[in-house]
Amino acid sequence: MSIVDQIKSAAILGLAKNPVVITGTLGAGNVLTASLNPGYSATGFQWTRNGSDISGQTAATYTQLTTDRGSVIGCRAVGLAYSGTAGTIPIVAPSAPTVGAATGGDSSISVAFTAPADNGGSALTGYRLYIYLTADNTLLTTKDGGTSSPIAYSGLTNGIAVYAKVAAINAIGVGAQSAASSTVTPNPVATVAPVFTAGPSLSTTPQVGVAMSVVAGTVNDTTATTSTFDIMRAGIIVASGASPSYTPTNADLGYYFHCRHHISNSLGSDDAGSTPAICTAATGAALAFTKLPYCHASNPVVGEPVMFAPATTQGTGVTITYQGILNGVLQGSPQATPPLVTPVATGTVAMRTVISNGSGTITYDTPPVTVSAAQAATGVWRFASAFNRASLFQWTNSSGIANKLMANDEHAVGSGGITSYKLTFDNVISGGVAPPTGPGSPTVLEDVYSVVFFNGVRQGNPVRVTWDGGGVGKTFADGAVDTPSDEISASAHGLAVIPQGAIINLQTRWDWPAGKIMPCQEIATSAVRGGFFYYDPTTATIGAPVGSTNYQGGYVLVAGTGMTYTGARGPKLTVLGKFLSGDPKVVFGFGDSTFGSNGIASIFHNVVANEPGKPYLASYDMQRSGGTSSYFAPGTGGAGDITTLVKYANIVLDGIHINSITGTAANSTDIKNRSLVYWPIMRAAFQSGAGLRAGKIIRNGFSIRLATFTATNLLSSVQVPTSRMALGGDIVTDWDVWCPTKVADGTIDYYNPIRSLYGLSDDTSKVNAFKTSPGCFGDGLHMGFGERIGFKSRAVIEALA
Repeated sequence: MSIVDQIKSAAILGLAKNPVVITGTLGAGNVLTASLNPGYSATGFQWTRNGSDISGQTAATYTQLTTDRGSVIGCRAVGLAYSGTAGTIPIVAPSAPTVGAATGGDSSISVAFTAPADNGGSALTGYRLYIYLTADNTLLTTKDGGTSSPIAYSGLTNGIAVYAKVAAINAIGVGAQSAASSTVTPNPVATVAPVFTAGPSLSTTPQVGVAMSVVAGTVNDTTATTSTFDIMRAGIIVASGASPSYTPTNADLGYYFHCRHHISNSLGSDDAGSTPAICTAATGAALAFTKLPYCHASNPVVGEPVMFAPATTQGTGVTITYQGILNGVLQGSPQATPPLVTPVATGTVAMRTVISNGSGTITYDTPPVTVSAAQAATGVWRFASAFNRASLFQWTNSSGIANKLMANDEHAVGSGGITSYKLTFDNVISGGVAPPTGPGSPTVLEDVYSVVFFNGVRQGNPVRVTWDGGGVGKTFADGAVDTPSDEISASAHGLAVIPQGAIINLQTRWDWPAGKIMPCQEIATSAVRGGFFYYDPTTATIGAPVGSTNYQGGYVLVAGTGMTYTGARGPKLTVLGKFLSGDPKVVFGFGDSTFGSNGIASIFHNVVANEPGKPYLASYDMQRSGGTSSYFAPGTGGAGDITTLVKYANIVLDGIHINSITGTAANSTDIKNRSLVYWPIMRAAFQSGAGLRAGKIIRNGFSIRLATFTATNLLSSVQVPTSRMALGGDIVTDWDVWCPTKVADGTIDYYNPIRSLYGLSDDTSKVNAFKTSPGCFGDGLHMGFGERIGFKSRAVIEALA
């Protein structure tokens, strides 16, 4: 066959065609497929880029890479001298960069980013910044920037929030936008640290149903500052943030509220607070509760009468009715006074209160309290009154007259109902901070009658208290401790049980000769815990002697001339009792002047008797200004006796030295050494046995103490704490670290830090964490709102097993 014939034959067979056929779409990520024209055979394929073999690409398919852009991709058949060409891979716009942190400046934004993974096959020539309004995602402006991160834009409006996106640019054009950056708000650059010139305030006085917010304090310069706020109830935050709001409910009645303002910029920060204010009913409300009724029983049991505290109201012509509730079912008919409800089975007990006048009606049910089966009575004597207090102060009769003292020594039954009780007196006198010494003379109680009241209604007649098997009155030797009267049964008052919440009023008469140093409780201006009168018996007229029922349902009144009312200053008896059921929580308070006289200033009074809606806790307040730890020091006269009083409690609340670090060291070394002496003494004094609660010791933390005794400064910037409480000082680095180690090793059972209840900041790295909010202290030592520590301590006690 000739060459021509061969060519003709080849043409007929199609062999004149390129043996390799490539199909597919050009573009990174797409797949190209190679095949042979009919009549050809080969052992494989080899893909090429710009005429050069691509290593490893010998399959019939090839996936195009981003790096192939601008290159000619081909394929040849192995064993044949011919190859096919797919064409040039096109260049495209780059992929999106990865956005980083966005930073706001003075009218500006700066956005960090990383280059896109795919430049589109062409070198990047720059980047474009897109800026959007956060409020509605509107594109505000664009800017073409340089070739590296970050990219910035100036000319924005300060105070308007924006976010940004970034796109890369190459020869083809602008690529895809990145994800959105974080939102930033351009602001001027800070030039000085912020300092308050006036503190914040609540937007309104705390009132039920009225929303409160925070009115910001004023600052020397607000440039580039950020503010946050706290609204606090009894020192605990209830709302916080950039614009917090809180609407008090009836459950907030009687609690104190205040606010804090925290401000900062790049150069510093400051904190300020408002003066506390009590929550009341809404001003002008035609009908409202001013104090909610509540259940007096902590843990009611079957067969124990349950008392309820009455409500107080606001409005004209208000009618109040009460009705008991057992297991959700109303009992009996509505009545004008709170009922005494005695559960006959387990379940729940509550009370409904309905108040009404011409403006409407409000119904309130107290939260149901669980009724349990009665536990076996332990028969152990415990402190039974919430108003037991040690008479560790002294009062000298310097009148030159042989006087008498008469008193209504008031007590409230706490922790549970009692079946019997007795009285005792601790004739320990302390001259200053020394251990008990006394003047060497006895103290004479001439007579005492006891009267029981349920919500102001006398139960039975006054019962004369006897001593030593029937004797009237008692002479207490100097330094005598734990000298109980004869036992008085509830039946002496016509009762099976004296319920929790009942008042036991002790009508007492004491002999007070001229020159006699009389033991007494700390001076108080209120007669809540009893009113004392002293008088010359040769000239005074006594309108109602002890044992009388002529006035105020049995309360003693002294009328006539030559008499002086002393408030609650005078010698105070202690009430011990046997509980009907089990061994309820009974607290021994161990404190300095912050555990002092009743009212919002007293930490201990707020623990056991003053929190709204909380029943009384049986207790004993062993309190002395300057501290009482010396009474527990071995070898100090009488100390061995007074320490045994812990046996009448099963919980110790240790708040000694809260405002007074003793010794010369600028830390708590002295207090730690003292604590390690008296804590074991207390634990050893706890009673143990079948049915008795295991004794617990709670240690409260340190409060802030101001450098000056008169705490009149209102702003954080001029409130300076004493050096021992300063930043880096005792509270954080020493005491707050050491006390939890004593919990861990079992020396004590709970540590209750309290500094943050009064401080301007909870951030202990800031100086202002050791400065007080305004109005919290009556002076540089004594907080005016002991309810904060008291309520927090009460929560700790309630949480104990």
